[in-house]
Amino acid sequence: VTPLGRAADFLSSCVSFGVFSWLLTLLGGLPVVASSKTLLYKMTGRSEEEEDEEDAPLSSTLLTFGAFVLVIMPAVFLACAVLLGGPLALVEGWSFSSGVFFTLGLIAHCQSLAPTTEL
Repeated sequence: VTPLGRAADFLSSCVSFGVFSWLLTLLGGLPVVASSKTLLYKMTGRSEEEEDEEDAPLSSTLLTFGAFVLVIMPAVFLACAVLLGGPLALVEGWSFSSGVFFTLGLIAHCQSLAPTTEL
């Protein structure tokens, strides 16, 4: 690993964090969020009116949380890792999967996803 490569890795991690944060903010403001909310209400068997009248039951809250943590968040992480890790792998001369897993490890703050061998 060269000093230029380390600088590129550092820059990639900064850009990854910034892009991921920006994407989350951007996605939160899109009209599709309203339809996502409707879909989540259908998945959990609740309605918006019921949510306003009373506190959500624990089962509804857990189903919504589970859908976010197990489906939505990993899909967004993977999409960002592919978009950022692919070009990083190309620049560094790594395999595509090594670049994606390296970036996914940075985005998810899970260093065990990063390849353990010399890239």
